[in-house]
Amino acid sequence: MIMAATTSEPIAIIGSACRFAGDATSPSKLWELLRELGTCAERSPMSDSVPRAFTTSTMRITQRLLMETVYEGLEDAGLTLGGLRGSNTSVYVGVMTNDYEDLLLRELQSAPTYLATGIGRRILSNRVSYFFDWHGPSTTMDTACSSSLVAVHMVVQTLRSGESRLSVACGSNLLLGPENFIVESKLKMLSPDGRSKMWDHDANGYARGDGVAAVILKTLNQAIAGRDSIDCIIRETSLNQDGATTGITMPSSVAQKALILSTYEKAGLDIQAEVDRPQYFEAHGTGELALSHMPSSKATTDLLWLALNTKAAHSSHLSFFSALSEQSLRMVLSEYSAFLESNHNADAQNLAHTLRHRRSAFPCRVSLTASSTEDLRSKIADALNDECSPLGNFTGRGAQYARMGAKLLEKSTMARRIIQERESYLAPLPKRPTWSLQAELLASANTSRVGEAAISQSLCTAVQIMVLDLVREANVNLDAAVGHSSGEIAAAYASEFLIVRDAMVVAYYRGLHAHLAASPRGTRGAMLAVGTSIEDAQPLCDDGHFVGRINVAASNSSSSVTISEDEDAIDALQVILQDENKFNRKLQSVHASGAKARKPAEDNKCVWFSSVYNKPVNAGTDFQLSDRYWAKNVAKPVLFSQALSSALASGTEYDVAIEVRPHPALKGPASQTMQEVLEREIPHTDTLTRATDAVASLATGLGFLWTRIGRTRLTWLFKLRTRKDAPHPLLGDVSPDSALHSLEWRNPLRPSELPRLDGHRVQSQIVSPAAGYASTAFEAAKSLSDGKLIRLIELTNLNIRQAVAFSDEESGAEAIIRLTRIEHVSSDHIKTEFTYSADLGSKELTLAATGDLDILLGEPSPSVLPERATIPPHTIAVETERFYRSPADLDYISADVSNRYRACAESADSRRASSKWRIARVRVNPALCGQRHSDEHSPVGAWLPPTADGQGFTGECTVYSNHSPSAAIRVEGVTLPPLGSFTAANDRSVFSKMHWFPGAPDMGEASADTAVTEEDRQDLRMLERMSTYYLREFDKQVPADAPARRERPNSCYLNYAKHMTNLVARGGNLWVEKEWQRDTVADIYKATDPYEDLIPDVKMMHLVRQQLLILSNRLIVYH
Repeated sequence: MIMAATTSEPIAIIGSACRFAGDATSPSKLWELLRELGTCAERSPMSDSVPRAFTTSTMRITQRLLMETVYEGLEDAGLTLGGLRGSNTSVYVGVMTNDYEDLLLRELQSAPTYLATGIGRRILSNRVSYFFDWHGPSTTMDTACSSSLVAVHMVVQTLRSGESRLSVACGSNLLLGPENFIVESKLKMLSPDGRSKMWDHDANGYARGDGVAAVILKTLNQAIAGRDSIDCIIRETSLNQDGATTGITMPSSVAQKALILSTYEKAGLDIQAEVDRPQYFEAHGTGELALSHMPSSKATTDLLWLALNTKAAHSSHLSFFSALSEQSLRMVLSEYSAFLESNHNADAQNLAHTLRHRRSAFPCRVSLTASSTEDLRSKIADALNDECSPLGNFTGRGAQYARMGAKLLEKSTMARRIIQERESYLAPLPKRPTWSLQAELLASANTSRVGEAAISQSLCTAVQIMVLDLVREANVNLDAAVGHSSGEIAAAYASEFLIVRDAMVVAYYRGLHAHLAASPRGTRGAMLAVGTSIEDAQPLCDDGHFVGRINVAASNSSSSVTISEDEDAIDALQVILQDENKFNRKLQSVHASGAKARKPAEDNKCVWFSSVYNKPVNAGTDFQLSDRYWAKNVAKPVLFSQALSSALASGTEYDVAIEVRPHPALKGPASQTMQEVLEREIPHTDTLTRATDAVASLATGLGFLWTRIGRTRLTWLFKLRTRKDAPHPLLGDVSPDSALHSLEWRNPLRPSELPRLDGHRVQSQIVSPAAGYASTAFEAAKSLSDGKLIRLIELTNLNIRQAVAFSDEESGAEAIIRLTRIEHVSSDHIKTEFTYSADLGSKELTLAATGDLDILLGEPSPSVLPERATIPPHTIAVETERFYRSPADLDYISADVSNRYRACAESADSRRASSKWRIARVRVNPALCGQRHSDEHSPVGAWLPPTADGQGFTGECTVYSNHSPSAAIRVEGVTLPPLGSFTAANDRSVFSKMHWFPGAPDMGEASADTAVTEEDRQDLRMLERMSTYYLREFDKQVPADAPARRERPNSCYLNYAKHMTNLVARGGNLWVEKEWQRDTVADIYKATDPYEDLIPDVKMMHLVRQQLLILSNRLIVYH
């Protein structure tokens, strides 16, 4: 029944709760923070908080945090859920931003099904009413910074009208994404130093803050009748609007004064009367004491502060303990232990009364009998002393599969960084890997080499360590670790007996030398999983037929062993077991050998139980953790079930088991051992599972751990959802419109944010450099490899059609990069078309550059491109600084930065180059490029032939690495026409001396004094016969489509050989006899033997032939 209230009846605040940054997670803690004048500016963000009671997957974090805060406000008011169920309680929520929804909508394809009901801010108040089953008004409002102030005003009106007997006013402001920081920074609202300094002469903007707050309100009469504890009362509220001011965000002092006066008048107060004047006022500014500005929760925050300041005491807290889960109950106990620690004068009798009559009862409960609050605090501490202990177990190789953990690498920058760091430890090793750790993890099932022992061992260990590091990042640390076979490497790392580098080295050499662990009889090895105990398996191995041929390799559980050794004996054993109808399954062969490890670390927090010796490993163990240990780890039986039993019986009570492995291959045996030892199950979770998205698997595991262990930090999970990758400096972000046949990136460009544009000007305009288009094309091409190794990238027909120019440092443009018509020509060849467009402010996109890309996959090699030719003799040294300063005189580049460029050249006619560049082909060898070569000064070779019309210039350029004689980058067919129409009058001479010499050789003049005899003619015919055969042989050996036929200098000699061979074939060489066409190498040596010691040219030509054979073989391999 609706009960009317007095029009201006005061409104009582009877309960409150909050979640603010740092430790201000309750009104009492907020009071402590404010009383100590602390600051939250450098404390942990609200996004690290996790609600402990409301955890359904369809609700976003804003809803969950708000529901928990409302519930705690009800607790503070002494109201139970059952007592309010079905009532006309109303809810008003003020919220301004929706970062989490913005975050999810960045990738529309992955938007969750229940986004509208679980994430939309419009339903925030309805979610609270729905969950608590309240039937009163339920409204969510956004009036920017005043949102929760308007919510309080609406509450006052609702209570006074009698629509509700009880009402909840809430405000929520969570910072989970960058959008609002960027938007408000553009308006110059935010403080650069992250501090709010209202009314201070140093004020320079405000700092944004996280916060959720709720207040529970009744009319004063209702609160008195219900014997509620009243924190403070609200006498009156009013609303108005500024109207037309100098700006829509600018306040009006006139409107504010009118509002204050009308509010006092409605409350029956006279602001002119001294007795009615306020003793304290709270201004709605952006300098909220110790807390950063939280726009949509500002009013509820201020109400909490006013209530606390009025009472000058702490709010009451629970002393009877119940919760929805055991872990939530532990967290509740912790909070009240802290409360009692700082409130020694709390009344134990009042706490007991609150326990019996003013709290909702949940399934998980604890009852503590205490004579005083100090006694109660002590007993709470005893109850909390039993901390949660996670047990981790690590499997060996055998659970691996293609693309294990790949989704984590693709979507998590942290995961990718972990793997790249692990890979860096392998590069300096003797016999270092020729494969890439990251590439193999990302390889498809068709190309994956995960089944090769030399590779899979490192992959399995790297994935286990990556998962362990990510779990640690979520604030979960193991109390014990047990490893199965090579899983002991990760277990040793978990317990700090191996640093990460040594763990990777052990794993790599174990896999590298796997082939050495073959049977001593030289036969092929095999492994068999058998459903029996080690006690029953050993006599079978000792049987006369099998003795010395099979052994127990591992004890997985009391009814599961692994038997290994000779494959023929394993096959015979399998027949016997099948006849006995006993479980058996042949496994992937697992062999390895040892590598050196480190000595034990001191004061380990995680205890490692060795499955080699079935003992806990510590500083005083009677065995050494050296290379011998890892050799025994291979040679001795794996006592996994025994080591796990020892861990379970060690006296530590483990609350949860974590499977740290690519796939839970030992989940069954481990669970069986736990049940047998403890006579109960231990809750356990997986981290990765075959055929399941790795991100989803790990997130599910972390969610499970949160329900068992406590508040794991969710920051990492949010990073996973933010974007698949950080923005690429050249490509930007992948567009949602991308597909398998067409990829698109969008990249905002602004010179002030792009150091690579610094000083790159043409006629005083900032212009994107031509090299940027080619570099962008190559970076885009890498995305098509799907994790496979790239041998060569080739960009052809690069046309720079329009310059992307900027008028000043702050002007902007958006680049759109596309790869279209993507074609997989073969398993190692991908073709695509490249376009670079820019939005320069016109109605249509400007096409800046186009080209064709060929990506050749395969094993990288430093010798893919030709070697550097010998530097020609008699070259003239050029004054370097003068040469590179000269473009500045042409208004082509700023003089102050011209000395940075060491890979450009200027044409002889010195005319200004155009933006319309054309490059026939650019070839890049990735093996000689990349980050490790970025700080080097690379040798450059360039060739600038004269142009036919004398306009602009053409040329070729080759960049070499200091680590290889072969080219790293080869640029061919560069054409640069002038910017405008110029004549010879515009030419500048760039030479200082002139030398005259014959324009062409004159052979007649050179041989005028030489007499030729008949003997000379015979010798000449013999040498011509040799050269005819050797040139024909060289031309025949090099394929017609070989790249060498197009690349200088080899192309010159090959063209000459082909020309002479064709000339002889059509009878155009009068010195050649027709029968020479049938010559063999034996014929040549027979004809020249008599002259070899008489004519030096014969020996020389034989030597030349040998060199030609070597060269042709190299050119064939290169092809």
